[in-house]
Amino acid sequence: MDATTIVLPAAPADTRRPSLPLMAAIVPVIAGVVLWLVTGSLFALCFAALGPLMLIASYLDGLRVRRRDRRRGEAEVDAAWQRADAELEQLHTQEHAAAWRREPGVAECLLEPPLRGADAPDRATAVVLGRGSRVSRVQARGGDDERSRAFRARAGRLDDAPVSGRWAAGSASGRPSRSPPPWRARSSRSCACASAPLS
Repeated sequence: MDATTIVLPAAPADTRRPSLPLMAAIVPVIAGVVLWLVTGSLFALCFAALGPLMLIASYLDGLRVRRRDRRRGEAEVDAAWQRADAELEQLHTQEHAAAWRREPGVAECLLEPPLRGADAPDRATAVVLGRGSRVSRVQARGGDDERSRAFRARAGRLDDAPVSGRWAAGSASGRPSRSPPPWRARSSRSCACASAPLS
């Protein structure tokens, strides 16, 4: 998996509902009834009442633990999404800068020389026509919810990128042109001026 692939966080897993400890609640009840039958004391029935109380207390404690685990899972997922957003912004920034270095406009050529050799323009030369959106090399994997689908769509689109066409016979649209390319016209004029006799 290369550096342009972002792994999306999975949705937090559903926590299980707390189970009722029936056996732990029945044992004190049975023990209290047996003691009451043996001793005849009503205080033994108080021991039997501990069973339902333990059942309720254990169930409420399970609900508390479940809420705590759910909040912890949601916090971890939110932190993972923040890291994914930061990584996407960094990758798009790098890709945006590299795209304008490879296919610079006039302003970019004035600020910094393009990543292009000293060869004269030909049919394969890219001519920047403007700015727009293009397919990004960044990919996102994982996740099947609405947030993940929106993230994948955002990751696959690079905004404010150079929109260019190939220079073909003096035309950036690919259709041949009868007039010579600008550099040839300038060269012809320069040659004509150089070869003209001095009066």
